[in-house]
Amino acid sequence: MLNLSVMEVIDNVVQHSNAKSPGLACAQYYAGQKFVEMCVADCGVGIPASMEENPLYSSLTPWERMEAAFKPGTGQWYGRSGLGGHMVSGGVGLSYVCKLAARLGGHVWTVSGQEAIHIGSNGTEKVDGLYYPGTVMVIRIPDTPVEVLESDIFDDGKPVPVYWDGTDGIHCDNGGILW
Repeated sequence: MLNLSVMEVIDNVVQHSNAKSPGLACAQYYAGQKFVEMCVADCGVGIPASMEENPLYSSLTPWERMEAAFKPGTGQWYGRSGLGGHMVSGGVGLSYVCKLAARLGGHVWTVSGQEAIHIGSNGTEKVDGLYYPGTVMVIRIPDTPVEVLESDIFDDGKPVPVYWDGTDGIHCDNGGILW
């Protein structure tokens, strides 16, 4: 599931940032403190600006668009294009990242333009006084034996263990492919 989270964030850079140069991704495991921290950054338009392109969010403030981007069923292209087009979005990628981090006792910090957010097991909070010209996201996941269930990540999930093998989708222990 950690692989899925990283891929979702990188996919968002490719699809939504409109950056003229590639983003940067890095990760480090802190053995003494028992957590892995990943950072993905780009010099694109930023989350609030990309969300503003969707009429569903254009009337919201930049902070409201930033906050909405991490909820399921939202996104720059969500609800705007049918399958087969290049602007297709399930509107769930960033919510998966946040749900995984919260379930495992981790954190997600994102700074995009003048908006900054922290998401963890205690909820979502606005962080004031930070600025980044594109988007930078930091995901911290503790090294923990906590089991992730399908219902922890997916709104309609069952209470069965879930994993992602990186080749053909997300699986649960009953052998089904979830996504």
